[in-house]
Amino acid sequence: MIGGVNPLTARATSAAVTLPTFGSGAVRPLLDGLERLGHDRARLLAAAGLSDEALADPDTQVPCTVAERLVGQACQERPRVNLALELATVTPLGAYPLIDYLAVSSRTVGEGLAQVARYYALLDVPGSLELRASDDPIEVRYGGQASFGVEYSVALCLLHLARESEGRARARVVRFMHRPGDARAYEQALGCPVEVGAEWNGFAMSRETWRLPMRRRDPILLSRARASRRGCPHAAAPVG
Repeated sequence: MIGGVNPLTARATSAAVTLPTFGSGAVRPLLDGLERLGHDRARLLAAAGLSDEALADPDTQVPCTVAERLVGQACQERPRVNLALELATVTPLGAYPLIDYLAVSSRTVGEGLAQVARYYALLDVPGSLELRASDDPIEVRYGGQASFGVEYSVALCLLHLARESEGRARARVVRFMHRPGDARAYEQALGCPVEVGAEWNGFAMSRETWRLPMRRRDPILLSRARASRRGCPHAAAPVG
């Protein structure tokens, strides 16, 4: 169209672009973990366009690109083959308070994973967590995350489960659709084989492992959590 404006193009180019966001509570553990690995907190915050004051507000929403900026700055400062694994290794239990507490207060490994799946939406992070408890072995699938997020989530979950089951809870196999920097390092850290180029991201677990007891189980807390869940509009749908 010469000498005029295409109204469809005009509307498309003038429309405000809104990036997806997630809660600051999901950013703080990443930032704290990178600092534990020796990265400079001030430079990380500057690269991500954040401040400690903003992160201290639980209602703060940040663009989904913030995590990418933090990881990008960390890799630029100090390249690491498996940054996600190292980050998971130094992230303590309690970094994600509600989810961690519900998981480790469960009676068994399987019940803990079911709690995480039910309340995963409360983490306010991109992605999803699906349990296929009717399969044998049981499958724990992560969706909607970039490769770094998948590696971090899988490693963090399995490392914490191992610690809270006195070292007995191990996946039968970890599956990645992509190829991590060093798959052998994941096998050594997680104590199981790692398959790459898989059809889904996550891990498989035997039913024997699923039934292992958790050392801090608290049935009273779990009963209260289930009762509160019925009135929580943000909780994910039950799984299993």
